[in-house]
Amino acid sequence: MYVIMTYEIKLEEKSKLDNRIRDLRIDHDLSQREVAEAIHTTQQHYSRIELGKTEITGESLKQLAIFYDVSADYILRLTDNPHPTHS
Repeated sequence: MYVIMTYEIKLEEKSKLDNRIRDLRIDHDLSQREVAEAIHTTQQHYSRIELGKTEITGESLKQLAIFYDVSADYILRLTDNPHPTHS
């Protein structure tokens, strides 16, 4: 059984999400091209994600979380803890 969840992100929250993605890249001193290659997309597509001009796919979100070693929840701003502990 598959459960598909959709999120309606308000413009302000979307801007924060885009900022979190950009901030992660800058904090790691990486170019858009380097991140794009790591998540198997083009620099142009990654730039559009970072600028909020295109929605991030579940696969890109997963790849970013793996690449930065943070939780998807952190990228989505559902938590401020990049490495939440599991109970």
